[in-house]
Amino acid sequence: MSLGVATFTGPDGTSFQRDVVHHPEAVSAVPLLDDGTVVLVRQYRAPLERELLEIPAGIRDVDGEDPETTAGRELVEEVGLRAGRLERLAVFCTTRPGAPTRRCRCSWPPTSRPSRTTARAWRSST
Repeated sequence: MSLGVATFTGPDGTSFQRDVVHHPEAVSAVPLLDDGTVVLVRQYRAPLERELLEIPAGIRDVDGEDPETTAGRELVEEVGLRAGRLERLAVFCTTRPGAPTRRCRCSWPPTSRPSRTTARAWRSST
């Protein structure tokens, strides 16, 4: 992550500067079990001082690792599931308008199977 200052031109032609936080790309996955259950992970988020329910996600922080491999690794680490295959669902920005540059590639495994991990997960039927 790095912080920079960028100059922009507004619709009226005036220039202005804004601080920009440059983030590495992230990945996420929406694990769906055969019975229609979507698996979420309960994560403590210090800035909010509380736990949130989230889809498994992580930063692409391994050099040369493709997004699908990173998403598969996050599934195992966070909810103890392995995906047979991953399909791209969407690419979106996880941001408040005008500041960070993080993009997230969201995938979903049409089916997931348990892995040998001790990950905690919260399950909700769709």
